[in-house]
Amino acid sequence: MRLFIFSFIFLIGFNCLQAQVVEDDMIPNASFGIHLNGHHNFQLNSVNQGYTQSQGISLSIYEYDRYPIGIDFILFRGFHSSVDFLYGFNIFRAFINNDHYRLKGGIGLNRFAVNDYKREYEVVGGKIEDQFPDSIKPYLELEWQFTPLVSLRATTGYRLSNGNFGTVTEIVDRYPNGEPKRINVSNDFRWYGSGWEFGIGINIQLY
Repeated sequence: MRLFIFSFIFLIGFNCLQAQVVEDDMIPNASFGIHLNGHHNFQLNSVNQGYTQSQGISLSIYEYDRYPIGIDFILFRGFHSSVDFLYGFNIFRAFINNDHYRLKGGIGLNRFAVNDYKREYEVVGGKIEDQFPDSIKPYLELEWQFTPLVSLRATTGYRLSNGNFGTVTEIVDRYPNGEPKRINVSNDFRWYGSGWEFGIGINIQLY
């Protein structure tokens, strides 16, 4: 519910800013999107889930009449109870572009904000995970422009995430209450697959 309230406020704010612009020919097109994604074999840090969903919003900036490229700014919630949100942007190129359909390929450069991750500092062998894992997602998208102002989007892609997986190798010193004061950690930074994603969405042209 909060996501749709934010979406409505975002739409009003963008239209207010748009009204202050005078040189129309210098402004690219912009659209606002609402999205629902399904994730197959989702993995993040030590989380593994067979299927999950996420919901999000996007602001797309493009000028197809001049250049076949564009950018989406995105914000998503869902995925798993350990995830607060995902944010970032997608860079895309339109390979097929006509009045009704666009076939686009792109890559998402995103970051997760995690609220529940391992911080096992108290014992040797304890695991330490990233709070803000980065991810990339190559994807394909088909957009159907069924009215001049509204279009539907169908997307598929595969997400890769990275993170630093630490292991406590030694507790060098402790406070008087027994909590670790200084530790040694063996770090293992690596990329891993976060699963396939399939999504649908609706875009409303703002300008």
